[in-house]
Amino acid sequence: MDGVELRLCKFQDLEQLGIIERNSFSYRPYGRTDFIWFLSSAPTGFVVACVNDSPAGYVIALGQPPGNGVIQSIAVLPKFRGRKIGRSLLNAAIEHLSSCKRIELLVEKGNESAISLYREFAFRETGRVIRRYYGEKDAVEFARES
Repeated sequence: MDGVELRLCKFQDLEQLGIIERNSFSYRPYGRTDFIWFLSSAPTGFVVACVNDSPAGYVIALGQPPGNGVIQSIAVLPKFRGRKIGRSLLNAAIEHLSSCKRIELLVEKGNESAISLYREFAFRETGRVIRRYYGEKDAVEFARES
């Protein structure tokens, strides 16, 4: 990816991550306190994609016992979508969780671009649906088994 650098999240990134979050999720976007918690809880699983040294996307990957992982959130600023940044972030999350036998994530039902990407990385629908997870919209659980 030309001009895109992946690196671990820094405290200084949090303001820009809030902008990414609000532009990506209309229902209960994470706030600064949430990002501080993730940064302190999973510093090596919190990765940002930077364009010209400014975060354009992020992923939060959390390991959970026993041997499971969760991709808590992944987002890319709308103006940078289509440049394979989401793919690179997802790959970084999977690498971070490589010791996990199962990796789970939730996606908004009907978000076909995200669902297509997850399927490319061997994520499959589990059949679990969480009603109204995204306000009026449902979430569908996907999982990847190793």
